[in-house]
Amino acid sequence: MEPIVKSAEDALSEIETLEFDRFNALDLSLTVAKWSCLTDPAVEEFPTWEAWVTAMQVGAGLFVSGMADEGPVHCRIGTHGEVKIRDPVQERRGPGRSRTPLAIACMAFDADMPIEVESEYLPKAFPQRSWLEEFDT
Repeated sequence: MEPIVKSAEDALSEIETLEFDRFNALDLSLTVAKWSCLTDPAVEEFPTWEAWVTAMQVGAGLFVSGMADEGPVHCRIGTHGEVKIRDPVQERRGPGRSRTPLAIACMAFDADMPIEVESEYLPKAFPQRSWLEEFDT
């Protein structure tokens, strides 16, 4: 388990600067949390709780950065304190182009409550999951 914990710590320490570590941080944090439950299945020890809280904070930080209109978002992650997470796609889609409309439309579609999306940058096929080919970005 020690190599996984070290990999997770390395990814979290570079989450602000390296896109590769942002990509791996959630998977590694969740793996550490799950592996902690092998030795503490009743989740009675503080390190197990800390592992799950860290994984939740990483997931929330990545989600919020993807929803932000622009700039990095400030998040608290475990013992690393406050970090700034930037969404790597944000630079390509430009300022003011949040993923929030897509997320809401997809959740509504999953709940059998489809909604119409009027957007110049969001094709109607995305929230309806009816695309067959790749779209130009």
